[in-house]
Amino acid sequence: MIKYTFMKLKHFQPWKIICLQFVVQIAIFTLPRFDVEKECSKIDEDYKEKTVVNNKAHLSKIETRLDTAGLTEKEKDFLATREKEKGNEAFNSGDYEEAVMYYTRSISVLPSVAAYNNRAQAELKLQSWNSAFRDCEKVLELEPGNIKALLRRATTYKHQNKLQEAIEDLNKVLDVEPHNELAKKTLSEVERDLKNSEPASKTQVKGKRMVIQEVENSEDEGGKDHGRKHEDGSGDKSKTSFLF
Repeated sequence: MIKYTFMKLKHFQPWKIICLQFVVQIAIFTLPRFDVEKECSKIDEDYKEKTVVNNKAHLSKIETRLDTAGLTEKEKDFLATREKEKGNEAFNSGDYEEAVMYYTRSISVLPSVAAYNNRAQAELKLQSWNSAFRDCEKVLELEPGNIKALLRRATTYKHQNKLQEAIEDLNKVLDVEPHNELAKKTLSEVERDLKNSEPASKTQVKGKRMVIQEVENSEDEGGKDHGRKHEDGSGDKSKTSFLF
C-alpha cells in the first residue's frame, strides 16, 4: 500500500504535491486538539470512582464481628492485636472506612482503649462526629483522663458547635501537658469561634473584664498512655501520636 502510494506520488506534478501538502496541513490544524492533561485527568477520575466502588463492595463482604468461641484469652489477645494492626495499615494508607472496619473487628474480639481510640481517629477523618464521640466516651469510661480521647472528643464538640465543652476538654489536656501544641492550637481556634458567635455587647463587656483582670494581675508580677497489655505504638514520638 505504501509502495503504491509512493509510486502514485512520483507521477504527480510538483504543483499537485504542493497542493496536497497544503491540504494536509489545513486538515491537521483544523482538527480538534487532543488535550493530554484533560484526558489523563478523566482517566484518573474514572479509576478513582471504580476503586471506591470496588473497595466498598470488598468491605461489604467482610464480617465486622469475629467468632471467638473456643479461643483462649491469649489467642483472643493475638487476634485482636492483628486486626488492630490491619486497621493501622489501612489508616496510614488513607483507607479510613477500611480502618474503621478492622478496628471494629478488633473490638469484637477484645475491647481495648487502643482500638476504640484509633477507631475514633478514623471516624474523625470521615467526619463521623457522633461515632467518634461515642468511641471517645468509651475510652474515657475505661481510662479517665486519656489525653488522646480528650483531644478527639474536643474535636467532635468543636464540629458540633459545643464550644464550651470543647474548651473544658482542652483545658484538661493542657493541665496535664501544658506544652501540647495540638491542644493549644485547637483551643485558640475554639475560643476564636466562641468569641465570633457571641453578640457584640457581650464581647465588649467580656473585653473590659479581661482588661481589668490583666491590670490587676500585672501588679503582682515580680502520658504516658495506658491501655490493655497488647497496645502498641504507631511510631510517632509525640505523646499524642495518632494511633496506638
